Amino acid sequence: MLEFPVLHLPKAHVYSVMSFVNHAYTVPKMPVLFDTGATISVWVGGSKSFEATFPSAVRMDMQAILSGFGSGYDVADVCRIPEYHLKDSMGNTVMIKNLYVAVTKRDFSFRMILSFPVFEKMNYQYISYTNQGGHKQINPLFRLYPSKSTYMMSIKYRNITDDLLYALEQKYPGIKKRLKCSKVLIDAYTFTQ
Repeated sequence: MLEFPVLHLPKAHVYSVMSFVNHAYTVPKMPVLFDTGATISVWVGGSKSFEATFPSAVRMDMQAILSGFGSGYDVADVCRIPEYHLKDSMGNTVMIKNLYVAVTKRDFSFRMILSFPVFEKMNYQYISYTNQGGHKQINPLFRLYPSKSTYMMSIKYRNITDDLLYALEQKYPGIKKRLKCSKVLIDAYTFTQ
């Protein structure tokens, strides 16, 4: 079991349901957000900090179309982190091989958004302690119960064809000018190794 105290994000002034510090990466400390609605993980610290934190990451000939950051959409390069580690303050770890991440720059209190597919083969629990009046007595906890020490991720993508580009342009006006790769990421999934 891995146990993470849930962080109080200063910009939100509330406890985010699944935000915690990943102790595997300490320079800088890596606050992460577990987004149950995301299909791909996203590094929001920009490309320079991504490359410094994950020097073994590989840039793919692929981009991801991101939505959910307010109005509109964003196009981001996709990188593969060969070995991503989750580590709690007690030293318990789980490794994700081939974590695919869209890299962009946003002003958030966390650096990494971990998508639901990262955790889909693990049990997890959010524990919120409240009294009868509904006030929090203790910081909430996020617990992971991995059945393996290592998980492997894979992705689904589509080659960019004229038909796909036309369909994307209908949904995301102006995207044709922003896509610079031959592939677009569609989905990510995890399987146990």
